[in-house]
Amino acid sequence: MNFLTEQEANRWRLPKTPAERYKEDIRNALSGMDFNYYAVFRPKWSKVNTNNLDKIMQKAIARYNILDFKGSFDYLFYTLEQDRWHNSFHVNMLLKGENINRLQLALSMKRREEDIGYIEPISSRDAVANYVTKHIGKKGLSLGWVGYQVKDEAIHNELFGVLDKDLKHPNEEKHLRLQILKNIQFSLS
Repeated sequence: MNFLTEQEANRWRLPKTPAERYKEDIRNALSGMDFNYYAVFRPKWSKVNTNNLDKIMQKAIARYNILDFKGSFDYLFYTLEQDRWHNSFHVNMLLKGENINRLQLALSMKRREEDIGYIEPISSRDAVANYVTKHIGKKGLSLGWVGYQVKDEAIHNELFGVLDKDLKHPNEEKHLRLQILKNIQFSLS
């Protein structure tokens, strides 16, 4: 009986596409970060999409810290995913902070508590990184919408606006992210 060794199997595997490499890079980066909560935001009465998601998340982390809840909310990573019925979206969030609960997160997002599907402490970073990145590179939502927000920048933008002394365009980061995603998307076809 002949067995196929791993080296022989590797010769038959197709090379990874740019989308698969992108997904793997994000997964590896997330596995190395110290997130400690996983949450799902699934709005019932309002829509979340690629146009408003970055602003919602930036305001959420800023408001959480401005409202001075007990605990801390330092940064978050999020992906936007299309639901099965394709007319709505939900957001998977990885949070870094202490004593973050469902009610406080909902209040900081100016949403109802029911819109936060659940929030749980992370037990396995690799498993949650796999889960959050599962739709990146698949059809439907241009490689998956990925975002990252940091507390200090979010608070500054909430209190003082997005224009800084450098006079950067307020949407410069968003434009750059869109340009990168489009380049990746069109290099696949």
